[in-house]
Amino acid sequence: MAISIKRSSTKRGATKRKARAERGQPPSNQRAVPEEESLRAQVFSKYLARLAADEYEVRQFRSEYLGGVTLLPADAAQFESEHRPSPDQPGGDPVWHELQRVSGRLAARFPWSTKQAASFLVTGSTPLVGAVSVGHGMINSRTFNHLRLDLTVSPWVSPKTVLKVYREWRQRILRQAPRALGKNSLMFFDFISERIQGTPAPPTWRSLTAEWNRLHPDLRYKDSRHFARDYRRILQNVVFLNMGTPEEGPP
Repeated sequence: MAISIKRSSTKRGATKRKARAERGQPPSNQRAVPEEESLRAQVFSKYLARLAADEYEVRQFRSEYLGGVTLLPADAAQFESEHRPSPDQPGGDPVWHELQRVSGRLAARFPWSTKQAASFLVTGSTPLVGAVSVGHGMINSRTFNHLRLDLTVSPWVSPKTVLKVYREWRQRILRQAPRALGKNSLMFFDFISERIQGTPAPPTWRSLTAEWNRLHPDLRYKDSRHFARDYRRILQNVVFLNMGTPEEGPP
């Protein structure tokens, strides 16, 4: 079961970077996962590894290319270095090709990545199928921020654990969570953005305030400075995730 939790985060020229690079190391999932759920994930992972070890292609690969054993990490790194294709091997190394083929089949059969499957195949290390795993990425641009958290959750994990993991990641990455906004605030923000975005000569705050008051007399502003202030606050929250923003809007 995968849960995609999308929120929005800035710097010139729409570049993607890990949120880790922006805010330091993210929290460990294990702190938020209760001991019983963490142990269940480990037991399940070991069970899958024993199943995989008995697969015909796994036994055949280890017998033919590893002498019927698995390798220590240092030896595995040397094995990979020796067989990784190089520019002077246009046809590719047959051992490497078989490693990729068997790893791909394992990754399709078990809840592992190809990299995890390859490591298991060569070293025998157990790929951990975590109770909750989190992927994250950030898009920074001059005009908006976007942060995405992707949670992959085992169905036996409690909703309380999922919420705790999500809260810890969001707090560590964003420091200050964007606050919820009501319908009027969002309508107000959209009203202004629609009139100033992509406009060579945007209207003044005073004229925008007058138009808003005419259309929404129950939400009227007496001072255009307060009108502009509220827009910038909502801009910071909705578009920049309270992480800093350039001054946008009419003069």
